[in-house]
Amino acid sequence: MIYVTGIALVQVHKRAEWLQLIHETLPFSRAEAGCIAYSMYEDEFEPNRFLFFEIWESREVLALHFQMPHVARFMSEGVPMLTQKPEITIIYPEKIEKI
Repeated sequence: MIYVTGIALVQVHKRAEWLQLIHETLPFSRAEAGCIAYSMYEDEFEPNRFLFFEIWESREVLALHFQMPHVARFMSEGVPMLTQKPEITIIYPEKIEKI
């Protein structure tokens, strides 16, 4: 299992368009084989700063995700709406402890 986090800073005047794109593409990611969780949150203290939190079965499944048409659409339409390059982190946990 791997975790993916992403931070996207959206241009103020692109907010509505960004949210529409998210609502159109996010369900496809959640429905992919190997997707355990896929969520997006907005920072309550910094408007237009969005955090993605994802859990995937493996790095191989994530690689397939990046090849999907809805991801290509998101990258081609969504990334130009950002104020800077998105920050994406892949976490390979050695140990997970649930309390």
